[in-house]
Amino acid sequence: TKFSGSLSRKLTLGQTLNLVTCIVIFFFLFLAVWIPCCVSDIVFPLLFTKEE
Repeated sequence: TKFSGSLSRKLTLGQTLNLVTCIVIFFFLFLAVWIPCCVSDIVFPLLFTKEE
């Protein structure tokens, strides 16, 4: 895509990260890492435990 190509080009040229780029990276990491980890570590065990 046009955005990801320009982003990788900027980062490889050694330019500093601006606020928008940091927000995009944070949002992507939140969706890609934290949500699946929380679901697998917290929600699934709660779904499969039996109440006594």
